[in-house]
Amino acid sequence: MAALGGKGVPESASKKRKAANQPKFYGVRPGRHPGVYSDWNECKESITGFKGASCELICIPHIGFMSNFASQIVLYSIRSRGICIWARSTSRRSASVGEARFYGVASGHNPGVYTDWTTAQEQIKGWKLPKYKRFSTRGEAEAFVQAGGRPGKVDSGTTELIDEDEQPEDSDDEVSDVESLPVSSKRRKTSPAASVNQTKTSQSTVQIAATTSAAKSRAADAKSKPLNIYTDGSSLANGKVGAVAGVGVFFGDGDDRNISEALEGELQTNQRAELTAILRALEIAPMHREVHIYTDSNYSINCVTTWFKKWETNNWLTSTNQPVMNKDLVVDILARIRERQGQGSGTIFNWIKGHSNDPSNEAADRLAVSGAQRAQARRRQNRS
Repeated sequence: MAALGGKGVPESASKKRKAANQPKFYGVRPGRHPGVYSDWNECKESITGFKGASCELICIPHIGFMSNFASQIVLYSIRSRGICIWARSTSRRSASVGEARFYGVASGHNPGVYTDWTTAQEQIKGWKLPKYKRFSTRGEAEAFVQAGGRPGKVDSGTTELIDEDEQPEDSDDEVSDVESLPVSSKRRKTSPAASVNQTKTSQSTVQIAATTSAAKSRAADAKSKPLNIYTDGSSLANGKVGAVAGVGVFFGDGDDRNISEALEGELQTNQRAELTAILRALEIAPMHREVHIYTDSNYSINCVTTWFKKWETNNWLTSTNQPVMNKDLVVDILARIRERQGQGSGTIFNWIKGHSNDPSNEAADRLAVSGAQRAQARRRQNRS
């Protein structure tokens, strides 16, 4: 005969009922958007088509016991998968535990879409003129980021600025509010395979974890900082028959990613060399980091930030109905920029005055000139 729980209910049925009443969350790691979700459809979107994706059903005991931790932020560590959930106290908001929030950071240390305010806040702290908003759907947040935070790109009726009350360190009052903490910012190429493992985590396996060490914080900060790259192009006898051009990309002193090479193709112009240098930089730069490109070519910057908009709508013809010069390079650069946007990484262009004694700009110039000179020497050797 089955054991009975309270009020004559079989004990097994009582346990199932309690489990059903517990808040359920889906932990994703790895996946397209690692983190914790309260909605299965959101979780499924993050793992479908992602190679090696894994998800856990997490049954969290009722968090009312946390009321004694008013104004504290408690980190639950689900050790089996390394999935983390932030549970924080604040009564300034009456939002339910399952309410979805997506924070789009268009301008910050590491632009992208985040599912918890704590992580999103790290991307804008100390950032000059950050651009960020909160959305009710991931699609709206991604559109905001891809548009660079420019107004008019996202329906303003579906977005709202982040309230200061949402900041954990400013919360003094009590309430239960659970948000996901992404555990990784790395992205992988997708494939049809995905696996789902469902397990239950009892209260005994959930414990309050210690705060992240200072060393780990410094390492995370370093990874989130923008990557500065200096590019330049040089064409010896530019605009004349027999011109020879070179490409220079400077990541830093002694960096094995630095480039000094000849410009490929028949057209050996300075403009093509400048654009090629930018393309080569984006081909090498890691996809997960924001990149700042420094170049002394206003032409190149305008091509990939302003002029291309009219060119695309005008079938790649200029205002005088002439084919756009260097279209192939501009198209390739735009493809790289958009690919990075899709991964939540920004690409920022900065103009720097040439030959103004800036060490990094001068280094990029030397690399470009050296590439052109070597190409010129090979050409002369082939003629002799």
